[in-house]
Amino acid sequence: MTKSDSAVPASKKSSVVTWIVDILFFVVGSSIFALGINMFSVPNNIACGGVTGIATMVNHFFPRIPIGVVMLALNIPLFILAFIFLGRKLFIKSFIATVILSVVTDIFARIIPAGTNDRLLAAIFYGVCSGVGLAIIFMRNATSGGSDIVVKLINKKYPHLSMGRMLLLVDSIVVLASGIAYKNIESALYSAIVVFVSGEVIDLILYGTGHGRVMMIVTSMPQEVSKAIMTSLHRGVTIIPAKGAYTDSDKGMLVCAARAAEVSRINKIVRSVDEHAFTIISEAGEVLGEGFKSYDEEEEK
Repeated sequence: MTKSDSAVPASKKSSVVTWIVDILFFVVGSSIFALGINMFSVPNNIACGGVTGIATMVNHFFPRIPIGVVMLALNIPLFILAFIFLGRKLFIKSFIATVILSVVTDIFARIIPAGTNDRLLAAIFYGVCSGVGLAIIFMRNATSGGSDIVVKLINKKYPHLSMGRMLLLVDSIVVLASGIAYKNIESALYSAIVVFVSGEVIDLILYGTGHGRVMMIVTSMPQEVSKAIMTSLHRGVTIIPAKGAYTDSDKGMLVCAARAAEVSRINKIVRSVDEHAFTIISEAGEVLGEGFKSYDEEEEK
């Protein structure tokens, strides 16, 4: 057997590495989420949204039934939908992530003590834990089952809608149910805090690097300003010919997509070249292309 025959194809090696990284992300994300469930949710009768929230309420009435087992059972019909509409790859990833989350949740239930008896603090930190955990799982184009799959289905048809906002809408139903289950309106109110904080954290992590700013710069020195931006920040700039209506003079309008943290630097660069430049800055819901999220990542959603 020659060396070339025994060598593993580079594409196969890359695929194995990708799956290893995926599973590591699932373990980390699930552990953070499970930590929030057992430290803050269960001890304070605060439900999250979706299947996790339903499982928490079932455990409240039937303490002998583990939360993870209920989560896994309720996810079966949703996994069937994921396989049909979202494809085999997302189905496999989501199934693995959900199994890991279910197992870790039940393990942590035996070893993790209550974090706090202050229900407000518990709601906030549970929201943070669930948001961070879910975002880490979402980053590998998977879900933790439950309402995440429903949101993925909606996101497939309406990709411009943020996942955090859609989770907020879907999970509101479970939040209302938690108030009835626990016979305490405060439980529903605290659950609403959880869902809101979780959604905000998810959007911050998922879209903090995907969201950006669109800068439109009107200047009489378009070549000089664009060169300075590209040299200093390596950001692409598009020059559109423009004419000042008041002065009737030829100008250039520069269009530049940038991250939020880069806006102030670009403003300084523009002012250093043309102090009379006029700049309009608007928020971009999502930026695709080199230097931002790739089109492949978008197509996998």
